Amino acid sequence: MTLRRHAFGFGSAVTVEHILGNSADADRYREIVHRYFNTAVFENDIKWPENYASPRPGLTEALEWLLARDIRVRGHNLIWPSWKWLPKPLRQYESDPRELRSRTYERVTQAVARHRGKLVHWDVVNEPYSERDLMDILGDDVMVEWFKLAKQADPACQMYLNDYGIFDGGPDSDHRKHFYDTIKLLKDRGAPIDGVGIQSHFGALPAPPERLLSVLDQFSEFGLPIESTELSLNMLDRELQADYMRDYLTALFSHPNVHGVMLWGFWEGRHWRPDAAMFEKDWTPRPAAHAWIDLVHKEWKTDVSVMTDDQGLARVRGFCGEYDLHVSHGRASIAASARLDRSGGHTTVALGAGA
Repeated sequence: MTLRRHAFGFGSAVTVEHILGNSADADRYREIVHRYFNTAVFENDIKWPENYASPRPGLTEALEWLLARDIRVRGHNLIWPSWKWLPKPLRQYESDPRELRSRTYERVTQAVARHRGKLVHWDVVNEPYSERDLMDILGDDVMVEWFKLAKQADPACQMYLNDYGIFDGGPDSDHRKHFYDTIKLLKDRGAPIDGVGIQSHFGALPAPPERLLSVLDQFSEFGLPIESTELSLNMLDRELQADYMRDYLTALFSHPNVHGVMLWGFWEGRHWRPDAAMFEKDWTPRPAAHAWIDLVHKEWKTDVSVMTDDQGLARVRGFCGEYDLHVSHGRASIAASARLDRSGGHTTVALGAGA
């Protein structure tokens, strides 16, 4: 019995350019994505500025490449509500709230509908604490409408609020309080928010594991799944970087309400903070890459052989996910599959008469 695919998400931000590229680096890039990640998110290619006039060329093909390899894909993001991150032509409507509102509604509906059934999550609103230009004009209730429109366009997709700085600071962090209050506002006003997205961009002084767990407990009060949506460890000390990668992954994987961890890039040749990458420009793995691989693909891997009892029953304890089974008796054998979740489960395999 071998775990084929973890239920927990272990992923990275990727780019259309490298998923579809023809270079040796692109070949290696695709190999890493396929080998080490079961989830992905496009770093910039699906954002509004890149798709304002027309859909980003190659986006559909790159998305299909990921889906064909059973890699779940998040959508990031629908609305990043500051002029700095919005399409430049949109600012002409700054003094026309009615048209501005209409343009945002159109963006949400069209983007979600275009990828309906293919994405598991959407970050509907990104960084509402510091990026507030649209809310200052349209009011906070516009976020409720964005969530409703997104859910109408793809009811099966989970809709997230995403922000940074949530693990930073002490218990009185203004940023964390704002994030908590915004989630509460959305829920109280009927927004179909399905999940909490917490970014984790750390430098030389990352949040201690105790704080990670405390903050995760706080946001679990909403009863919503939590995703670590953007992880980058911008550290020059490679051993510290590797040690913290182990600590961070262990803390989040251990928490019952966390469903995934997403690196914000993995290769120095395409990373917003090159020192945070797990692989050097020449693809040499840094210690942090070994930490990721050792945990995700070795320690947290179930690969066991068991014997059935006199009743033909075998019991196995393993990590949640999808499994390949190989059952044999005498000269008869059969391949099968099974799924294990937190509630357990059972699979019946019949070898056939005379086996």
